[in-house]
Amino acid sequence: MEEFEPRTFVEKQIEEIGNALGGERAVIAVSGGVDSSTCAVLTHLAVGDNLICVILDDAFMREGEPERVAELLSKPPLNLPMKIERVQERFLDGLKGLRDAEEKRKAFRETFYRTLGEISKREGSRYIVQGTILADIIETKGGIKTQHNVLEQIGIRTRELYGFKVIEPLVSLLKWQVREVARYLKIPAEISERQPFPGPGLAVRVVGEVRSEKLASLKRATAI
Repeated sequence: MEEFEPRTFVEKQIEEIGNALGGERAVIAVSGGVDSSTCAVLTHLAVGDNLICVILDDAFMREGEPERVAELLSKPPLNLPMKIERVQERFLDGLKGLRDAEEKRKAFRETFYRTLGEISKREGSRYIVQGTILADIIETKGGIKTQHNVLEQIGIRTRELYGFKVIEPLVSLLKWQVREVARYLKIPAEISERQPFPGPGLAVRVVGEVRSEKLASLKRATAI
């Protein structure tokens, strides 16, 4: 097996991202997980101020998480331009009445990309950059579970549906390789070593229908 070299990967991706965007603006939704954060840092190195990093405060992150992630990523050494988008009500409405975890994942995906499409339009961007990795595609295509960030690989045409093209710099990597890239980019260990947390967050950890009071209890329990 060929040895993975983070430096070579980073240099190649910076060039490829720059070529793909060609001077245009791009939006990335950052959760604070290693995949999206690494992707954001890579893209920022490639296009600088043409990248808009947003945290979707969707009601399903942990207690105080949007603010904590924004602070961590916006300060040195990363200095990412972070914005928090308050969209809790919209996501709660999008999942109303759904009890099955797989149904919730699909409804989350629809609300997630409709929201991102509107943000892109507002920011004058035709591109979304996201941290999809190889495992996400394997799990979705293999029927293990739907990963909300797998789109074009399963026939979802993003430009027609949501108005943007997706760029996925990490799509050839497995999690351990993403962590190596994160360490090489000097991303703080709090992020580079972070345990995976599902994209739809606490929405799929709530048993049955997602309701505000159940979410509040789960957030308190998770904090403890």
